[in-house]
Formats: sequence, C-alpha cells, structure tokens
Amino acid sequence: MLLPSLGTPKTLRSAVLSTLFALGPEDELLVQVSGSEKAEVLSKIRDSRLRVFFSPTPMRVYEALNTLLAKSKGSFIGRIDADDLCLPWRFHAQLKFLLRNKLDFVFSNAVLVGRSIKPFGLIPQLPVRLTHEESGLYLGLSNPFIHPTMLARRSAITSTAGYAELSAEDYDMWIRAWNSDLRFSRMSSYAILYRVHPDQITQNPQFNKRALSEEKLRVSLVELESQLLSKGLIEQGFDLQEAVVRSLRQRSFAQKMLLSKGARRVIEFGKRRALGSGGNP
Repeated sequence: MLLPSLGTPKTLRSAVLSTLFALGPEDELLVQVSGSEKAEVLSKIRDSRLRVFFSPTPMRVYEALNTLLAKSKGSFIGRIDADDLCLPWRFHAQLKFLLRNKLDFVFSNAVLVGRSIKPFGLIPQLPVRLTHEESGLYLGLSNPFIHPTMLARRSAITSTAGYAELSAEDYDMWIRAWNSDLRFSRMSSYAILYRVHPDQITQNPQFNKRALSEEKLRVSLVELESQLLSKGLIEQGFDLQEAVVRSLRQRSFAQKMLLSKGARRVIEFGKRRALGSGGNP
C-alpha cells in the first residue's frame, strides 16, 4: 500500500491507522514523507507493517509513488492519500473482486467529505459499477477513477513503466494501461472517505487546464481515441449514456432514501473503526 505524504498534513495519522486496520497481517503500508517536516505523528505507531521513508527535499507525487513502488514487495499495489480514511472492508472486497473477474486494475467509489460540501458536509458518489469497456469510454472524456481507491497487480503497473512526470500522473497511467489491453473495472461499493478541501491540487481551477495541455497526456488520449474507434466502442458509448440516464430517472423516491440512509450507515461505521474506537491497529 503506497501513501505519499507531501507536507505532512494533520490527517496523516488517521489515514495510516485506518489503512493498517483494513490491511491483512502479511500486507505492508509504505509512507513517503518529503519536505521540511518529518512524520513525527507516526512515531508512536508500533506496527511492523508500517514502513516510513523521509526525503529532506520536496518531491512531486509521481516521484514519491515511483520511489515507494520500487521499495514495495507485494504482488498487489494499493493507494491511499494522507488526507483520506480507508474503510475497513476495502482491501478484502477489492482483492476478491479483482481475482474473480481476472482484472489488472480495480477501483471503487468514495464518500466525499468536507466543510465545503453543503448542506451536510458529505455526499457519496453514485454507486455505479464500470466494466472494462465502459472504463475506456469514460477515460476518453475525463478521469472516472479516484486514485486512492486503486488496487492493481504490481505486474500491470510495472508494465507501464510506472508514473510519468505529469500533473495528472494517474490519469495518464490509466489511459496507457487501458491502451495496452490491461483489464479495468470500478466496483459499485465504497472504499474510502475522500476529503475535499481548498488545499487540494485538483481543486485548483487551473489544474485540469494545465494537465490536459501536457504533450504526453495528449498523445495518450489520441491513442485511446484510436483504440475506442477500432473496437467500435464510441457507438456503444451513446447507448450507455442513455441507459444510465433512464436508470437514474426510474429510481423511486423510496430507493433514493434507502440509498442515502445506507450511505450514512457506511460512513459512520467507517469513521468509528478507522479512528480507533474499535481498537487501534
């Protein structure tokens, strides 16, 4: 499990504890801290699965991830960010899903939390599953995957030569991997509580504009469009869009209320377990 912490946020300890709680006894969590502050908040966590590395010079996300990837040992690679909380069932459910469906990359949905989310401070993503083909279609429009929900085969990531020196290093990797016929899916269930706050790079209005202007990403997108056309998936995309709209319109009021209440129960359970009320990892 890879966790790049660039700036040592106050939420790092809770992110680490929630992840250790969700991991198995033979798994590992690698944390890369870079910048002027050391991760002293982790010094009291006594868990042999936790490995912390420090770089006195600032690192970009792609550098930290490639560094951690090289130091990791497992056959499967997961992700979490320093400002998120990992739900306790995440890895067991994702690994089972990945193996059963013979996938290379699997993602999940997230519950978005933050003061800026009105009126309740949280909102779950729609619990929509994406197949491999649907993943390719969505990738042609925007990034449909939240990076810290990823679980992938190590062999799949290394076959792409790792993360590229780009602003949207994750989006670029997904496109290159999909173009290489590596298998993708997104589960309909939830994996993390994803904090939304003004300090996030992706919340900067200029981020998407800058990311999409980078030549390497544009080349990957052109290749993806070619792949989608050659496989006849563009036409299927219009049918998919209409089907999703029909499905959402047909949901009854009761179904929408049950979904909302179910999501709240998931969030409360995840918070209690992740923050240690059920026992610290």
